[in-house]
Amino acid sequence: MVEDVKISDPAHPATNVTTYGIPDVPASLKAALATYTNAALPYHAEVYAHPKSKNPAALFVSGRSAPKAPAEFYYLPEVEGTLSRVTDLSGPEHAGDMVNAWVPLPNGDCYFSMDEGGNETWQLWFWTAQRGMERLTQDKARYSSLKLSPCATMLAYASTKRNGKDMDIYVRKISAASPTEDEEVLVLEAEGALAGAWSVADWSSDGRSLLVSRTYSNTWSEMFSLAVSDLEARSTPNQILLPGFSADQHVSAWGFFSKINPDLIYIITDAFSDFRSLCELNRVTGELQHIASDSPSALVRVSWDVSKAIIRKARLVFGTNEDGYSVMRVMDVTTRESRIVTALPKGVHKSLAMRHDGKKIVIEVDSSRAPGTLYEVDTDSLEVSIVAATAPPPPPHPITDPELIHVKSFDGLEIPAFVYAPNHAKVEKAPVCIYIHGGPASQITPSFTAPNHPLPFQFLVQEMGIAVIAPNVRGSLGYGKKFMQADDVLLREDSVKDIGAIIEWIKTQPQYDASKISVMGRSYHLLSAGDQTSRWEDCAEVKLT
Repeated sequence: MVEDVKISDPAHPATNVTTYGIPDVPASLKAALATYTNAALPYHAEVYAHPKSKNPAALFVSGRSAPKAPAEFYYLPEVEGTLSRVTDLSGPEHAGDMVNAWVPLPNGDCYFSMDEGGNETWQLWFWTAQRGMERLTQDKARYSSLKLSPCATMLAYASTKRNGKDMDIYVRKISAASPTEDEEVLVLEAEGALAGAWSVADWSSDGRSLLVSRTYSNTWSEMFSLAVSDLEARSTPNQILLPGFSADQHVSAWGFFSKINPDLIYIITDAFSDFRSLCELNRVTGELQHIASDSPSALVRVSWDVSKAIIRKARLVFGTNEDGYSVMRVMDVTTRESRIVTALPKGVHKSLAMRHDGKKIVIEVDSSRAPGTLYEVDTDSLEVSIVAATAPPPPPHPITDPELIHVKSFDGLEIPAFVYAPNHAKVEKAPVCIYIHGGPASQITPSFTAPNHPLPFQFLVQEMGIAVIAPNVRGSLGYGKKFMQADDVLLREDSVKDIGAIIEWIKTQPQYDASKISVMGRSYHLLSAGDQTSRWEDCAEVKLT
């Protein structure tokens, strides 16, 4: 542990920050922090080769080579192969640029969307191995939700190009000669009764329909099917209603088509339960089958949110968020048999890709012991192998796995929290840092680093001997609609009281020093952190900073 408290860094003074009563940060502590922040960087498995590709085992992944480096895309010819970079965003002209979507074609070329300097005005680009990156659009519009048709001859996406504000739906006829010769067709205009924020969800397996979504909020989204077999005759989207629900009932629903039967749609929705469930809907007959939910008729009974799902052929893969940890299941949609993938490391599943024959899935796992690392899962045997090229080296510092606790708040509601405890052989009574995530509709999970926060939990635990408690107060995602809405409007103060319950719990734990508690909050919950200092300022047992 670092014990010296010495000088600040005179070479890089913080000219825009004034501090009072705070000691200088020791140089050795800064060096130790760099060890943790530079320990490893994640890759992501969100993109992969098209089914008609000559190399169906190939994979495109994204990742950073350094903490402040841009996220670049890499090509991996096979799971045991070597990564080769395909984008070059290192120059000053691409400072802050971020890729939003990456769509490979059968010949290995790729369409993608990328913004400028992080402004989220994503433009269309094209990449080839011969010419590199080529920008296709030069406007101020936004292009998003790129989806390639099953025959790989059309690209659907949403864009604001018509008037700069409304997200219309376009289909781009891909030219065999050059992407600059593609023909773009407006297939859904967001005006009048069709106004709203539209996005493309999926193509039907026969390429004759699009599944499109109109989103109003986290708890209200609508699904429509849009015929695109004749692009010259613009069709009206048909709303897909869940059985027992009308168009004026607001629920959250999004999904994708079956890859075998174009009439079947798989939907993740909160319409039937406090949690998001996975259902199979026949859009012709209206018949609904609960795949994973707390319904007595569900094929898999689970009282947690279904967080992600993907299908290829007859293999349906879906994940649930169970008290902050991810659980992955593989189901054969013909036999209805499902199995849990038990060989994956315990952690959080960030992104998911699937070979188009349905035999392999590639998944990114983030845990307290390693950042996002890719694993390949055989959907027959459920055997798991690491994608070696994305495996980070072992961190050069100790690791503490978090303990999941549940603390009863003032009204009996249980608040989950992850506790990272220091080695008590070195620290008899540890000071405590309570970290409150942003949102409020978000969730802290047992990841390698706290999302969007510069201080890794392991650094505080290992180098400073500080215990970190990261609660998911009411209003957080992952614990059902009632939990998420429990701090709405006039109930905001109740989430602040949840932190009070955590402090009361700390006071009962002999290994922690209740006279040394700090509260960190990000974004919205920075307010909660500030409120706690005034709430406890007159308590002799507790001192907050």
